[in-house]
Amino acid sequence: MRFRLLVLLTMLLTLNACTMLQPMADDSAVPAAPSTIGAPGLDDPLFPLEGNGGIDVQHYLLEIDWDDATGAIDAVATLTIEATQDLSAFNLDFYGLEISAITVNSEPANFTRDAAELTITLPTLMAIGDTFEVTVAYSGIPEPIPDSVTSGWTVTDNGAYVLGEPNVAKNWFPSNNHPTDKASYTFPSRRLNPSMWRPMVCPAHQWIMATL
Repeated sequence: MRFRLLVLLTMLLTLNACTMLQPMADDSAVPAAPSTIGAPGLDDPLFPLEGNGGIDVQHYLLEIDWDDATGAIDAVATLTIEATQDLSAFNLDFYGLEISAITVNSEPANFTRDAAELTITLPTLMAIGDTFEVTVAYSGIPEPIPDSVTSGWTVTDNGAYVLGEPNVAKNWFPSNNHPTDKASYTFPSRRLNPSMWRPMVCPAHQWIMATL
């Protein structure tokens, strides 16, 4: 009986010592800093990866040359963007087409691609509210986007047009491809005289169709 009592007392003392040695919660711990990488999508219920977090595009300047013999485009897109959070990297929606260079405020920027997600690493950290300019030089033949009703950039026997829903802008220019991010657009369109250009500015989702 004494032996059993001694064993039980030893076990209780051991458990009590283990309890006393447990680390105390550190109430002074610094909370983790919020991420400076913009989200790759806006969690749209139908297209969760369309649109991108951390940015608000203010304006698109799209300079596009199209070769009617090959169907290829050679283009430069310049986006004026406001940071909606402290930002070290962000995404744009862009499908297909080959990128030759990206700059941010005229400085070269690193980038990676994963399907229709283009991730750009900023040369310097942008603070919330900062405005910066991103230039993307790209080329190639626009490809149809899976799960879209039409192909976006479409070539016909006598020209080309852009039409389609719901997410086809990204097969001919990099964008924050969601209707919640309204922006203005400028399309310098080549006229019959190659030395003459006529800039056209229109709000997002209101397109000007013209034969020049």
